[in-house]
Amino acid sequence: MKGYIYNITISADRSCGGDVLYFVEHRLFPTWAERQGWERPKLLRIPTPMEDGITVALQFELESTKLLADFELASDPLVTRIQEVYGEKVLFYPTLMEVIG
Repeated sequence: MKGYIYNITISADRSCGGDVLYFVEHRLFPTWAERQGWERPKLLRIPTPMEDGITVALQFELESTKLLADFELASDPLVTRIQEVYGEKVLFYPTLMEVIG
Protein backbone atom coordinates (compact mmCIF):
# COMPACT_ATOMS: atom_id res chain seq x y z
CA MET A 1 0.00 0.00 0.00
CA LYS A 2 1.37 3.37 -0.97
CA GLY A 3 -0.20 6.37 0.67
CA TYR A 4 -0.24 7.76 4.17
CA ILE A 5 -0.98 6.81 7.75
CA TYR A 6 -2.53 9.51 9.90
CA ASN A 7 -1.80 8.80 13.55
CA ILE A 8 -3.27 10.74 16.46
CA THR A 9 -1.70 9.86 19.81
CA ILE A 10 -3.76 10.88 22.84
CA SER A 11 -2.24 11.04 26.32
CA ALA A 12 -4.47 11.49 29.35
CA ASP A 13 -3.55 12.10 32.96
CA ARG A 14 -4.40 9.23 35.29
CA SER A 15 -7.01 11.42 37.03
CA CYS A 16 -9.16 11.38 33.88
CA GLY A 17 -7.71 8.47 31.89
CA GLY A 18 -10.70 6.16 32.29
CA ASP A 19 -13.19 8.81 31.22
CA VAL A 20 -11.07 9.85 28.26
CA LEU A 21 -10.56 6.25 27.14
CA TYR A 22 -14.32 5.68 27.26
CA PHE A 23 -14.94 8.86 25.24
CA VAL A 24 -12.32 7.91 22.66
CA GLU A 25 -13.64 4.34 22.32
CA HIS A 26 -17.33 5.23 22.14
CA ARG A 27 -17.47 8.70 20.56
CA LEU A 28 -14.26 9.94 18.97
CA PHE A 29 -12.99 6.77 17.27
CA PRO A 30 -16.37 5.71 15.80
CA THR A 31 -17.02 9.23 14.50
CA TRP A 32 -13.63 9.59 12.84
CA ALA A 33 -13.82 6.03 11.45
CA GLU A 34 -16.84 7.20 9.43
CA ARG A 35 -14.86 9.95 7.65
CA GLN A 36 -14.76 9.53 3.89
CA GLY A 37 -11.42 8.10 2.75
CA TRP A 38 -10.08 7.38 6.24
CA GLU A 39 -9.54 3.65 5.74
CA ARG A 40 -8.66 0.71 8.00
CA PRO A 41 -9.16 2.50 11.32
CA LYS A 42 -7.27 1.20 14.32
CA LEU A 43 -7.52 2.08 18.00
CA LEU A 44 -4.35 1.10 19.83
CA ARG A 45 -3.36 1.26 23.48
CA ILE A 46 0.25 2.27 24.06
CA PRO A 47 1.57 0.44 27.13
CA THR A 48 2.56 2.95 29.81
CA PRO A 49 2.88 2.68 33.59
CA MET A 50 -0.50 3.31 35.28
CA GLU A 51 0.93 6.23 37.25
CA ASP A 52 1.59 7.97 33.93
CA GLY A 53 -2.05 7.77 32.86
CA ILE A 54 -3.37 6.38 29.60
CA THR A 55 -1.99 6.71 26.08
CA VAL A 56 -3.80 5.54 22.97
CA ALA A 57 -3.30 6.02 19.26
CA LEU A 58 -5.85 6.22 16.48
CA GLN A 59 -4.58 5.31 13.02
CA PHE A 60 -6.16 5.71 9.62
CA GLU A 61 -4.81 4.92 6.16
CA LEU A 62 -5.21 7.68 3.58
CA GLU A 63 -4.61 7.57 -0.17
CA SER A 64 -3.82 11.28 -0.27
CA THR A 65 -3.07 14.17 2.06
CA LYS A 66 -6.00 15.95 0.41
CA LEU A 67 -8.24 13.90 2.70
CA LEU A 68 -6.94 16.03 5.59
CA ALA A 69 -7.65 19.34 3.83
CA ASP A 70 -11.00 19.85 5.57
CA PHE A 71 -9.89 18.44 8.93
CA GLU A 72 -8.40 20.60 11.66
CA LEU A 73 -7.69 18.61 14.82
CA ALA A 74 -7.79 21.64 17.13
CA SER A 75 -11.23 22.68 15.86
CA ASP A 76 -12.84 19.25 15.75
CA PRO A 77 -15.94 19.45 18.01
CA LEU A 78 -15.12 16.22 19.86
CA VAL A 79 -11.53 17.30 20.53
CA THR A 80 -12.78 20.71 21.61
CA ARG A 81 -15.17 19.05 24.06
CA ILE A 82 -12.41 16.98 25.67
CA GLN A 83 -10.19 20.06 25.91
CA GLU A 84 -13.00 22.08 27.55
CA VAL A 85 -13.57 19.41 30.19
CA TYR A 86 -9.99 18.28 30.93
CA GLY A 87 -7.75 21.04 29.60
CA GLU A 88 -4.05 20.19 29.64
CA LYS A 89 -4.70 16.83 31.29
CA VAL A 90 -5.33 15.48 27.77
CA LEU A 91 -2.86 16.04 24.95
CA PHE A 92 -3.22 15.25 21.25
CA TYR A 93 -0.22 14.56 19.01
CA PRO A 94 -1.05 14.22 15.31
CA THR A 95 1.51 12.65 12.96
CA LEU A 96 1.21 12.16 9.22
CA MET A 97 3.46 9.38 7.89
CA GLU A 98 4.10 8.51 4.26
CA VAL A 99 4.22 4.79 3.46
CA ILE A 100 7.38 4.20 1.42
CA GLY A 101 7.72 0.45 1.56
